[in-house]
Amino acid sequence: MEGRLDAASQIGGLDDPVPEGATDCFPVLDCSDGLPQDVPRWQALDDAVMGGASSSGITYDPEAKAIVFGGNVTSAFNGGFASVRSLPWAGWAELRRGAGVRLLVRGDGRTYKLNVKADDTWDGVAYQADFETTPQPPGAWQTIDIPFSEFLPNLRGRVVGGQPPLTGGRVRQVGFMVSKFAASGGVLPGFREGGFSLAVRAVLGLPAGPR
Repeated sequence: MEGRLDAASQIGGLDDPVPEGATDCFPVLDCSDGLPQDVPRWQALDDAVMGGASSSGITYDPEAKAIVFGGNVTSAFNGGFASVRSLPWAGWAELRRGAGVRLLVRGDGRTYKLNVKADDTWDGVAYQADFETTPQPPGAWQTIDIPFSEFLPNLRGRVVGGQPPLTGGRVRQVGFMVSKFAASGGVLPGFREGGFSLAVRAVLGLPAGPR
């Protein structure tokens, strides 16, 4: 889904606490006080491009104060992934000051991927890192820390060699994915088909050095 985010149905309350420790990072895309004026534009990239039947989109939920990546994932017709990715956005340049990414999320018990592109192209190598979400307690927000050193260069579901390590200064595009394949390759244990929803309240930069 390209363009500004549309309002979604309510998925949470305004009084959900921000996870402890979130303030030791610096904001990159932060919806804690509502949708910022300057936000990335997003596009869906689902397995339909290879004949699959999964679908996804991204919306903004004003009640949860979060962007929401949601849709349906299925392995029918040799598919098995759904994703959204930002177009190149100047705001990601803030990550050059950091050693990684902190996400404030509310998930559904699935494993998701954070995808990063180090150029402005749509195809080609993307750096990927898996992160797990928990469904319990209901409505709880999670803090997910992913150092840049944990991202793996990936092309069409396989880890590829010969790529420089990811650094914050190389980030041009950021996206979210749900897939039957792990970032490290192979089928993801516990993958399940069906509807999914990942609310992202903030993308923060992990400070370089001791925290």
